[in-house]
Amino acid sequence: MQWSVAKGGVVMHADEKGNGFANLIESERGWMGRRPGGPKISEGPRVGIALSGGGIRSATFSLGLLQALSRERLLGRADYLSTVSGGSYIGSFFCSLFVPAANRGDGSKGMARPSFDPQDPLGSELGREAVRRLRDMGRYLTPSGTSDAIYAAAIVLRNWLAIQFVLGMLALLALVTMRLIDTLVPTQLAERAGAFSPTLIAVAIAALTLTAASGTAYWMTRRDRVPCHVLLRMIGNPFTIAIALICAALGTTLPGADVHRTPVVVGWLLLQVGMCALGLYGWAEITRGRLSKGVSAHAARVAAEDRVRTLLSKVMAWAMKMCAATIGLALCDALGGVFLHATQALLRASTADIWTLARRAWPVIVVALPPTMSFVATRSLKSRVPPVDPGDASTRRDWMPTLLVLSGIGLIASWLVLWSAASRALQLWPGSAAMPWLALGLAIENVGQAFCMSFLNLSSLSIFYAARLRRAYIGASSYGNEFTSVRVDDPQDAIGLASYYEGAIPSGAPIHLINITIAETIAAGSNLVARDRKGKPLQLSPAGIAWGGDVPGQMGVGGVDRGEDLPLANWIAISGAAVSAAIGAGTSLGTSILATLANVRLGYWWRAPRGGTATSSSSTLDLSKRSRSVARDVSARLGSTVQGHLVQELQGAFDGERRRRWYLTDGGHFENTGIYALLQRKVPFIVASDNGADPRYRMEDVTRLLVRARSDLGAELSFLDDQALAERLGHRSPMLEWIGSFDRLARTGTGAAKGGPIAALADIRYADDNLGTLLLIKPRLTWKEPPEVLAYRMRPGCSEFPQQTTGDQFFDEEQWEAYRRLGEIAGERLFPARRPADTLWTPRDEMTAPRDTRSFARSSQPSPAQTKSPNEPRAGWKGFSLLSWIRRRPALISA
Repeated sequence: MQWSVAKGGVVMHADEKGNGFANLIESERGWMGRRPGGPKISEGPRVGIALSGGGIRSATFSLGLLQALSRERLLGRADYLSTVSGGSYIGSFFCSLFVPAANRGDGSKGMARPSFDPQDPLGSELGREAVRRLRDMGRYLTPSGTSDAIYAAAIVLRNWLAIQFVLGMLALLALVTMRLIDTLVPTQLAERAGAFSPTLIAVAIAALTLTAASGTAYWMTRRDRVPCHVLLRMIGNPFTIAIALICAALGTTLPGADVHRTPVVVGWLLLQVGMCALGLYGWAEITRGRLSKGVSAHAARVAAEDRVRTLLSKVMAWAMKMCAATIGLALCDALGGVFLHATQALLRASTADIWTLARRAWPVIVVALPPTMSFVATRSLKSRVPPVDPGDASTRRDWMPTLLVLSGIGLIASWLVLWSAASRALQLWPGSAAMPWLALGLAIENVGQAFCMSFLNLSSLSIFYAARLRRAYIGASSYGNEFTSVRVDDPQDAIGLASYYEGAIPSGAPIHLINITIAETIAAGSNLVARDRKGKPLQLSPAGIAWGGDVPGQMGVGGVDRGEDLPLANWIAISGAAVSAAIGAGTSLGTSILATLANVRLGYWWRAPRGGTATSSSSTLDLSKRSRSVARDVSARLGSTVQGHLVQELQGAFDGERRRRWYLTDGGHFENTGIYALLQRKVPFIVASDNGADPRYRMEDVTRLLVRARSDLGAELSFLDDQALAERLGHRSPMLEWIGSFDRLARTGTGAAKGGPIAALADIRYADDNLGTLLLIKPRLTWKEPPEVLAYRMRPGCSEFPQQTTGDQFFDEEQWEAYRRLGEIAGERLFPARRPADTLWTPRDEMTAPRDTRSFARSSQPSPAQTKSPNEPRAGWKGFSLLSWIRRRPALISA
């Protein structure tokens, strides 16, 4: 491992020994040592705070929690701040308060900096002013009302039209080329095709024939005795001879004109070609097998037959998909002709006969269908599915994916019908003679567009989203610059990622881990876990980036400076890209089609580092080092174009980190609590705020974390029951009112079940037997809150408070203050200034214990899960006392 010292601290370089993640954690400790009063590298981290996703609701609740901790001067004890989505909004705001003017924007100081206390950052003059600005930006997307809404609508419409144009020109080129090929088809065949394109009919027949040929050949690949000679392999099977005789008989005896026999004869010929290819391929495999030492000729032939059979199955599956797609395209193309004729009839119809005009006006409905469905998809995808009762949850799961797929297929079918009609109109005007020149012009346009890679992200909503977050959250932390409008950028708002870490951490900020997801719906192998998750974690830290490898829990590492350089606001926008063509495990063909054609695209195509990065798995970033066939190479190059990336979004087909550009989305698509990254670093004490939308308190994000922590990291999280809590906190401790068992925290928090705890406590046992503690905080009403908070809950339409939908990103003043105050109250209850009577332990003890009494073993690459009982009791808690606990704790935590 090579190290160097830069302006911001220790910098990690590539490591070829597979220890990249352990070295990245070691580098993070070096950054901690640069904080005033921070731990030494040998001591390691002690406290981590995790802020979950949940949009502006999570950001506002987390702000109140941080304010309470700041008031008690506890934030300086936190070594890590791990954030996801909405938590990243407020995390970047908080850490940006520590960034000096020299690291912001152009380095100019701007107005005089208000006073700032690193021990109480949010209670200082600068912090109070920043919070005031955040309150003003409750509607950060459209803070000025109608004028901002029109401005945003104009951007959305412009980008939507741009996506339709680029994808439409690609479809139009394919359709115009197909029309040119149609003119070369004999007249007799063209007449037989009727309204359908003869080219598409021929392709469909060829695909169907290939399906039949490969499916039939499958049964010829296994026999008791496998001949060595190619001819004997082909004709020595009675099944082969029978198929050939049947095809020949049908081709010569079928009554009717030659046009009827042609497809059968062509199919027979293709079948024979397929058999020859099978024989040649099998002969090559057998020859290769004979060269292997210690393998008999018969065993080599049997192994060769297995490989041939696998190949035939793949060919048959591909041919079936090609046949179905071609038939669907032929139907859309035929409907395009009907649409064109109906449109011409509508234009010629007299306005006198209103009934006839209305009856012929169905093309207008077809034209309006794609934009209408795009608008509906935009509204539905931006808001989560409303909560349902447990009784009908299974029913919703049954029909919702099917409905999304049908909606997506219907949208793309109507879209193809319109472009087919456009290609037919161009064939009529300016005429068939000009079609070759039109095809050439479309080809030139598509080639020119193919390499304008900036279009991918400029056409999405990610840039607009980042601009609003930059002004609202990062801009709120600027040093006293006068706020004017959300549309007026301030030079102090622009902070580069390197400048962010180099400025914030030496000033006292914690290590901010920004969690993102790499979309991966096409796994590298038969990986059930990867195929189900459809995403891998990516973490930004001052030491570089870490991303999930092929083995869950293990990470590859690299320098973020070698990839596309993005400002802090763009990374925060990516961390909160909840709606895109990839949404983690929920990604499907239907959602991808709807999101892409409706241009509800918040994901980002990031140009990743190439080469020189260390990975702890088989994944690599340099495609040039892989041995690929010519077909795969051509496919990869086509997929690397603008149109290729958009088609990947349409299909929902993402290769993870195996391509030059990675599709990055919301960190919550992999893990929404932010705790996963802290467990990987074996942090002894974790304070987590679980703010994901959970109206029924089903705790789905937490239960997903429990499963992945166990399977990926070998970390067991055991929540304490009421008896264990009483022993830990004290039997008469007032803290028992706020910290309860997991089942009490997870019960329904509605009017029918008022009150209950706001937090739960869990013991952590890491794979190396080190121990830790998790304090899980959940936004909920105990009905002992101040009147203004309860008054907001009683407002019409606010019955779901504090678990309102994440789709609501337009908070008014009362809503914003209710969430902020609720988070502040949670912090005051859980971290009281004075120890409540009869209390043995409070979360504050973990935050204020002397740092030199807590040692921690070096972190290493997370190991595979070890089998442990999830409810295994923690030894030594009988007869618990605070003094014995403090004495025993260092020995428990050290290796």
